[in-house]
Amino acid sequence: MNLSIVGSFIIGGLLMLSIIYVNVRVTTHSGQETMQLMAKTNVDVISQVLTFDLRKIGYGNGAEITSATNTSISFSTDLNNDGNVIPVSWQFTPSGTLPTDTDPGAGTLVRLVNGVSEDFSSMIVTRFEFQYILEDGSEVSSTASVDQIRKIRANVICNTEFSYDGVFGASAWQNVITPININL
Repeated sequence: MNLSIVGSFIIGGLLMLSIIYVNVRVTTHSGQETMQLMAKTNVDVISQVLTFDLRKIGYGNGAEITSATNTSISFSTDLNNDGNVIPVSWQFTPSGTLPTDTDPGAGTLVRLVNGVSEDFSSMIVTRFEFQYILEDGSEVSSTASVDQIRKIRANVICNTEFSYDGVFGASAWQNVITPININL
């Protein structure tokens, strides 16, 4: 047997294996990036709606914060600029389970506007919490003195519904929202 033919087969085989390895790495990276993008899209939707709602706190006659905990907030506001003050609330109920390869551990996020529920369960929210910055500058996770709240720090983490290679895509958002009307 010719030694040059054997050498060519060995070099060709190694080249083929390296091409296959690069292809697998690119495919894996592409799948993980797709998961990240899906989670980021979900966070973006929630953050836009939440920011819109929280900036409206205190807008309109009789508008006020009625309750504030680390996973929920309720307030009344003229949400649609039509002169009608309506109740709005955000409530998150954690799942109580730890994430696994098949379950990201998503809780239930619900937005209630004038008694009408908007369910964000398709968004796979795994963390949703508030911190409240009071008029004296202190930061608390819940308060009985809702009239002292001046700013609201919101934290949201969304995962993807399924994992890729055992890893869920995740995206986080954090923002401090200052409702103009309660700081007058």
